[in-house]
Amino acid sequence: MQALGFGFEEVGSITWESSKGNPKPRLFRLPEDEAIINRMGLNNEGAEKIAQSLKSELEDLDFPVGVNIAKTHSPDILGDLAIRDYVQSYQRLRDLGSYHCLNISCPNTAEGKTFEDPAVLRDLLSAISEERSYATPLLIKLSPDLSKEQTDELLNLAMEFELDGFVVSNTSVDRSELNASPNKLSNIGKGGLSGKPLAKKSNNVLNHVHKQRKPHQLLIGVGGVRDVNSAIDKFASGADLIQIYTGLVFEGPALVKRINSALVDRMKRDGLENIEELKLSLRD
Repeated sequence: MQALGFGFEEVGSITWESSKGNPKPRLFRLPEDEAIINRMGLNNEGAEKIAQSLKSELEDLDFPVGVNIAKTHSPDILGDLAIRDYVQSYQRLRDLGSYHCLNISCPNTAEGKTFEDPAVLRDLLSAISEERSYATPLLIKLSPDLSKEQTDELLNLAMEFELDGFVVSNTSVDRSELNASPNKLSNIGKGGLSGKPLAKKSNNVLNHVHKQRKPHQLLIGVGGVRDVNSAIDKFASGADLIQIYTGLVFEGPALVKRINSALVDRMKRDGLENIEELKLSLRD
């Protein structure tokens, strides 16, 4: 990833218990929309095993790596057990990585629940705070499907617990305004939508969070980045950093170099010294 031109990466989601994820098929391309629907179901080897391999890998890198944590994919882990599940993962992973992200908005769990209910999130953040390593930034990942009022409730909690930033946004369950046929979408079934159709919705939430966040809070923008213009839109909406997922599928790994080169060209054109000046100019 570093050799391809990325400035950082985020691994996960990692859960306390290992999981094979949802039954296959669980990943579907929508070429007519430059989009993907996935219901992977948090397939991973579990926090303990991943922590062991991650520790050795990070020792050989001078490259920022974020660690994304979610609840184990099981309908039997709810309530206090779900909180404990998160805490165990955080305890094991808190000394690894450049930042930690609590994935509170994954739409692909068996029980169909997230931690975006304010009361539930408060309980989670209270428990995490007791174990928190303040040496490493702690972020939460938000859904693009929440109303402004719902988003504001979560932002208020994030301020109360002195979180260090936000990842905006996760995939969407909204299927409106897609070019894919209703029959095709029905055959695919449930899953989170990513790619080009997510860009506008994600950027709206991103801009809203940007206006509310405190100056020190980091804002990572993700959703619909597929070329230099969509990358610039993320920075203009308030992102400090951007992430790419679906864009790599449709555009290939050379996408990163194209975006980086175009950003450098724009900085030279406008007489700017660095990317921070470019971001500020885009937001004016």
